[in-house]
Amino acid sequence: FSHILEHVKENDRNIIALLSGQNSELFLGYFKKDLRKLVTEIMDEGLYTLGEGIPADYASYIISASFVETIRLWISEGLKESPSVIDEYFMGIMNIKRNL
Repeated sequence: FSHILEHVKENDRNIIALLSGQNSELFLGYFKKDLRKLVTEIMDEGLYTLGEGIPADYASYIISASFVETIRLWISEGLKESPSVIDEYFMGIMNIKRNL
């Protein structure tokens, strides 16, 4: 997730334009869909561990939707924190463990 946050920070004007434009919901729909695929791949590869018994489809949906909203909040707060701090917040709140 940190890598995605780095891109957001580097391209904040473009991302802000996409999130505030007429087609923001369309952009967010595609972003969430692609993010769900990425989250599923990461989980399938065993790079992250979630709580036991959580179905993968629910986990990927909840993680991707929450991550998008985390990005929106971070942008609305002026991108004050570093991408690594936001990543730590997100991983901690979602209780996701890295297996790296």
